[in-house]
Amino acid sequence: MQNQSYDEVKFVEIKNDGLDRAVFDKIVWINNKMNFQNHVGVEVKEVGKGYAILQLKFNEEHANTIGIAHGGVTATLLDAAMGTAAFTTGKDVVTLEMKVNFLAPGKIGSVATAEGRVLHYGNKTIVTEGKIFDENGGLMALATGTYFVMK
Repeated sequence: MQNQSYDEVKFVEIKNDGLDRAVFDKIVWINNKMNFQNHVGVEVKEVGKGYAILQLKFNEEHANTIGIAHGGVTATLLDAAMGTAAFTTGKDVVTLEMKVNFLAPGKIGSVATAEGRVLHYGNKTIVTEGKIFDENGGLMALATGTYFVMK
């Protein structure tokens, strides 16, 4: 997807929960262009004002040396969820800071669902929270993130 124009990017099935169409289209386009996120297998499922829901199926490529999902993969999913939530404000953002608490292991072969939410929307920064749940609804990880608003 690297050298594709806006019109050439394949739009994926993402539920739009009331976002302005221009903001929604931009989020879809941005997420299609996130090469690392796409390489890992992160999928955006739903976006609405101030929130985003994403999923990732943990596979063998995501495993660490003890056979569970590597913390970097979990952090990537959280950053993607929180960043996508920040994008629902209509602003361009980049990650400034994030803190992750790992609470339970990601099991290889399972699907993790991440929820990102905007907690504070300022002129220069957007503060978010992210949570990852396992297939049974158990909390696997939580994070806070600060995103810099590009001018």
